[in-house]
Amino acid sequence: MTSTLAHRGLRALARSGPLASTALALLTALSGASAQAQTGAVKKINPKNIDAYYNVCRGLSTECFNDWHAFDALPNKVLIYSRTAGPRHANLGTVMAAGLNPTMADNNVMQAGLVRMLAAAGIAADWTEDVTVLAGRINNYKAVIFASSNRDTLFNATAANSNDAARTALRNYMRRGGGFVGLHNAFGAEYNWPYYEGLLGNANFYNHAPNRNGNVVITAADPSTAGVPGTFAFQDEWYNLAPFPSNVKFLAKVDTASLSPANAAPHPGHPDFHPVAWCQYYDGGKSWVTTLGHNAHSFNGSGVGAQAFEKLVTQGVMSVMGLTPFCN
Repeated sequence: MTSTLAHRGLRALARSGPLASTALALLTALSGASAQAQTGAVKKINPKNIDAYYNVCRGLSTECFNDWHAFDALPNKVLIYSRTAGPRHANLGTVMAAGLNPTMADNNVMQAGLVRMLAAAGIAADWTEDVTVLAGRINNYKAVIFASSNRDTLFNATAANSNDAARTALRNYMRRGGGFVGLHNAFGAEYNWPYYEGLLGNANFYNHAPNRNGNVVITAADPSTAGVPGTFAFQDEWYNLAPFPSNVKFLAKVDTASLSPANAAPHPGHPDFHPVAWCQYYDGGKSWVTTLGHNAHSFNGSGVGAQAFEKLVTQGVMSVMGLTPFCN
């Protein structure tokens, strides 16, 4: 209000009178300072990096990352979120109790495997299937891992209000430079929230053929693929995707010629190029995702290709945490 009145007064003096020239100079300086104050903090982004459909900056440009150092002072800790609001993968085991770090059952293989493999890399992990914990604590972690959390996993039907508080929390977390990792049936989540589809790289689970053997092929050099065998045998459901990911860095694919059995509906899905892992910057944060992770033996170390898979996932987590370069 004071600034507005000052501008009005100077404009009046500038129109006439002995102080006109002085008033005009002051008005020009004031206007310039005001414009700088209004625009100086605004991040300039090349329009080509704005995805008009999702209304976010996304892709491979660092312009789409908000390097605000918001998580620098935090310990190297991540949150594993495995809440299911639909069909539950067997490797997730028994539904967990509410709260943070509930006691795991022996059949919570995916969650326990993630804790184990990350600990080996010096990364601590908390876990939960409580949507209120995610909504209230997400900013305490350098990364959040959606471990086959599916369907309306962020909707809290019991809340008196703000049923979608976790959605808001995740979006704001990404905007302050957070790290997101999506594993396997994280692609079967939040179908009706376009922002989440964009977070997955403009991709969603459509269907899959029977669980079967195939060869994973690394398609790009990246901190997350460093030291991972160029080709390794694996077993999974090999998700088909609709829409198909775009404006991302593809990291790995399945060699569709290696699938055994070769023909199993709805094969071939993506016969020319069937990606299984990729990364992107998204709305200020970092997103690293893979459709792999159906089987329990991929998380307890006993399955074919389990060690290569562990290395790929662990290094993907490290990259979104900022412990290694991201998506380059």
